[in-house]
Formats: sequence, structure tokens, C-alpha cells
Amino acid sequence: MATSRITLAGACAASAFAAAGLFARLMNYDMRRDEQLYVSPAALLDHQRLYHDFFYNHVPGSAWLFHAGFEAFGDGGLLFSARLTMFLVWLAFGAAGGYFTWRLTRSALAAAAAVVFLVANDFLLGVTGALATNNLLPLPFAFAGLCLFALGVRGEGVFGRGVPRQGANPVAIFAAGLSLAIALSMKVSAIAIVAPVAVAMLLLPADLSLSARLRTVILPFAIGGIVGGAPVIAEFLRAPDIFLAHVAQYHTGPHIAYYHGRSGGDESVVMTTGAKAMLALKIWFTGANLLLALAAVLAITTAGAGRILRLGVPALAISVAASVAVFGFAPTPSFPQYFAPLTVALLFLFAVTFQPGDTAAQSRKSIALAVIAALSFVTGAPRLLQHGLKLGTPGTWTVSKVHAAGEAIAAAMAKAGVEGKILTLMPIYPLEGGLAVYPEFATGQFVYRTSDLTEPALLAKYRTTAPSRLAAFLENDPPAAMLLGFEPELEAPMAEFARVRGYRRVAGLTVKDRYGDGYLLLRPGKP
Repeated sequence: MATSRITLAGACAASAFAAAGLFARLMNYDMRRDEQLYVSPAALLDHQRLYHDFFYNHVPGSAWLFHAGFEAFGDGGLLFSARLTMFLVWLAFGAAGGYFTWRLTRSALAAAAAVVFLVANDFLLGVTGALATNNLLPLPFAFAGLCLFALGVRGEGVFGRGVPRQGANPVAIFAAGLSLAIALSMKVSAIAIVAPVAVAMLLLPADLSLSARLRTVILPFAIGGIVGGAPVIAEFLRAPDIFLAHVAQYHTGPHIAYYHGRSGGDESVVMTTGAKAMLALKIWFTGANLLLALAAVLAITTAGAGRILRLGVPALAISVAASVAVFGFAPTPSFPQYFAPLTVALLFLFAVTFQPGDTAAQSRKSIALAVIAALSFVTGAPRLLQHGLKLGTPGTWTVSKVHAAGEAIAAAMAKAGVEGKILTLMPIYPLEGGLAVYPEFATGQFVYRTSDLTEPALLAKYRTTAPSRLAAFLENDPPAAMLLGFEPELEAPMAEFARVRGYRRVAGLTVKDRYGDGYLLLRPGKP
């Protein structure tokens, strides 16, 4: 009993230590361009409509999640609220990893290892999980959905109470459909995880009659999917052409055209299958992901044929891994975050094949797993603990600096008696100061930089302007101020307009970030 209490206390202390390190990392990670797209809507959705009033090229779940976070935590600032929301998602991810792995294995060691594989994952602790974007958001819901489906086809409930029923458990299957649909409402790429489960509904459990399958598997899963996917369904039904223009056609048209124009001079732009393969190998076969794959192989090779074939769930896990691996190569250009779902697939495969026991062979397997988990923590510790010493100085956090910059911009405008919209490709800064931005630039540079490459019929469905038409656009609605200095090429027409119209630079105000030294220009009197 005393040993158990010591073990529990140690686990709680380690969890708190890791959570503190994770929180510090999220609060101090450099702000990126992508966050202009994902975070800015959080401050706009009370009075503007997604897709219609400003550009947003993803399904709506992440925008509404960050908006909810802003409503709850917005007093600390816009970026702070989004990063804090990400921290809560991380906690949920770790909790889901531990809980569902324990439910599927009944092994405390396997559950603890699962948490380590997630929270100390050096890849997920990079841009994929440290930024307030939609890259990490679907993963905890996808993992929970997969595990709930596995439990459901075993006849087990969501919380493991009572004796497993014969056949499938419709409540767990409903929860699986709900969770997987939420994942899909966060990021379209979750379809690579949902699709194999949709096929598995027709096959698992294997001994169900058609009527029983409809009643306990297909209908509960479909109903859960409709409930979880309600935000996507609602946006699609409101205006299908506008929704598809943003979520689908932008990625298959202007987005690709823009990067084709850059790929010749930028080796970081991954466009070819060969380059994608090299990127995937770098992500999947290094660090924590390689160790997670090793743990999955260990579980498979020591599980025995009976465990592998039981209910076909391991086959589902393998099919999910294959699906997400193939789907990761589909988008062009390719970015590291596109290969993140394999982490979920490998963890699910580990959870459904790991078999604890008291034999000498099982003891050796447990020791091997403990070593793999320890190595995984070592690989992730430098990133996890990088900013830990800053916890006591919140004024030095990145989120605090961004908020302070927004307030400084607002103060400079108030001092000069200037009111109105700010023109910038970094809208988080003025939004932090409670200032107005142009709807055409409310989510950053992404649609603006592709507008001259977009077919007119498609362009008409976006709220935007283009570099070639910017001067005329600003003549009709001159900005009260401009925040420039981050994207010289894209900002060139803005800077030229400011020069011609006599905008004056505010002395002593510099907004520094990874993209440059931003400066504020104020209009010369009333336009």
C-alpha cells in the first residue's frame, strides 16, 4: 500500500512537472504567420461571419474553439487565450492517451508510456503542437474516437462500468462517432482516420446480424457523427459554394499556384513526391515517433496470434496507420504537420496489441517498454523544459509581449488622435489592442498573396483585394494606420501608398518578432 502511494505521488509530481514545462513552452513559442489565420477569428466571430465576412480556408471547428477560449480567457490577451486553449487540448490529449490505453490494456505501465509518447513527443512539441493552429486539435479527438470504437465493438462502455455486453455497445459507438466527427470538424485530414472506421462498421463485431449491426453500430455511429459534425454541416448548408471555395478550392487552386511560383528559389517548399518522402522519413523515423513505432512493434510481436486476430481491432489499427501514412502525401505543398496523424495511429496500434502478464517473457517486455518510454522522455525533455525558468516572469512571455505590442499601438493612435482601421498582414497585433482591422486582411496574408493568381469566378467568393489592386482599394477606404515591416515584398504596395499619401512613422515604437521589426505609420490628418 505504501509503495502504491509513493508511486502515485511520483506520477502526480512528474505529471505536474511536465504540465508546467508544456505550459511554459506554449506561452513562449514564437508567434507565426499561421496564427494570424487561426487566432484572429476568435476576436471577430461575435460580430462577423466565418467565410462570408473574412477569409478562412479550413473547416470551422478550430475557429469556434479559439473563440470560446477567447470568451473565457480573453482578459489575458488574444494570443494568450488561444495558447491557453491549446494547453488545455494538450492536457486532454495526455489524459485520453493514458485513460484509453489503460482501458484497452489494463496496464498502468502501458498507460504511463502512452502519456510519455504524447506529452514528450519532440515532433508534436514543435510547430505542430506549440502554435495555436488546427494541427494538433483533431488528434486527441481522433485517438479517443478510435479507442471508443474499439471498446464499443468489444461490448464495453465509455467508462468501463458493468459487465461487457454481447455484441457492440451502442453508447460507446455513438461516442466514437461523436469524437471522430469533432476531429473532422477541426481538420479535414482527419478523414484519413474516419474512413477506415466507417469500413470497419460493416465488419466489426464479426458475428452481428444485419439488423443488430444497424441498431448497435451503424446508426449510433452515424448519429454521433451528425452531432459532432454539426458545425461543418451548418456552414455547408448555409452557403455550399462559399464553403467549398474556402475549404476545398483554395487548397487545390491558388494555394498550389502560389507555391509553384516560389518553389524554384525556396528549398524549404516541399512539392514533389520524393521530397515528401524525405520529409516523412525525417518525421516518422527519428526521435519520439521512432520510439513509439518501436513500442508498437514490440506490442505486436509479443502479443500472440490470438490477440492480433481478436475482433479484428488490430487490423483496423493497421489500416488506420496505412491510411494516414498515404494521405500525408496527398497535399501539395507538403508541411511537417501533415504527417502528425501517424502518431495517433501508432499509439492506437500499441494500445490494442499490448498484452501485460506475469510470465518472465512479459516481464522482459515490460522492462523494454519502460526503457523505450524513458528514451522518449529524454528526446522530448529539451523542448518540454526549454522555457521552464520563465514561469516566474510572465512579462517576458511571447504572449505577453504580443499583447503589450497591441496595447502600445492603440496608445500611439490614441495619443495622435487617429481612429479607424489598421492595415497590416499581422492582424493579431492590432486586435490585441482592441483595434479594428480590414476584413480583407483579418486573417493575414494568405488570400491576399494568392489573389492575383486566382480565377475571377473563384476570387469573387473571397473577401479580399490583391497587390495589383491595392492602391485603388486604399484610395476608397484609406487606413488610419499601417503596421508594416514583416513581409517586405507583399507590403511593398502598402508602403508605396503610405509614402505617396504622406503617412508618418511613429518614433520609438518597434514591434519585433521573427519576421522583422514592425513599425507603425499614421495617416496625416483626416483623409
